[in-house]
Amino acid sequence: MSKSKNMNPVHIGYLEESPFGSIYLAVSPHGLCRVSSECESIELFAEEVEDLYPSMDIVFDNDSISELIAKLDDYFSGRRHNIAFPLDLNSMTPFGRKVLIACSKVAYGETVSYGELALRAGSPGASRAVGTVMSKNPLPIVIPCHRVISASGKIGGYTGGLHKKRLLMAIEDIAVE
Repeated sequence: MSKSKNMNPVHIGYLEESPFGSIYLAVSPHGLCRVSSECESIELFAEEVEDLYPSMDIVFDNDSISELIAKLDDYFSGRRHNIAFPLDLNSMTPFGRKVLIACSKVAYGETVSYGELALRAGSPGASRAVGTVMSKNPLPIVIPCHRVISASGKIGGYTGGLHKKRLLMAIEDIAVE
């Protein structure tokens, strides 16, 4: 990537083995800013991150984010219920930040409806808007949008595909229709 844009780079790394294959991670000076299991390569992921943070250097460095990688690995192995790590939600709108912060507080193994999450985010009645935010969650798994279901108790949608949502719910012993 480019040279000497900023003293505080975005660190890119990955968890090689997960139930979804490789999971790519980007950590800005403010915290975790992107998670993806959708990119075909770490280089393509880095290009997406560079588009979001054009003034910052991109540094490939698993060592600098090894704590986060270990936490994700522990989560997938069932040894960890909370992936606590500083988050960078600066790319989100104020409403999006409120929704994602509220979603981050949904406990392991718990589910909430889109309407309940809207209420927790301080915007009762905004369940459709919450669904839109969930579909653009830049930090899936870490911000557990897989714990958000429809008011009827059905699984609802998931940007990464329902097979991924079901797998994440199975890890947490969450049963839905």
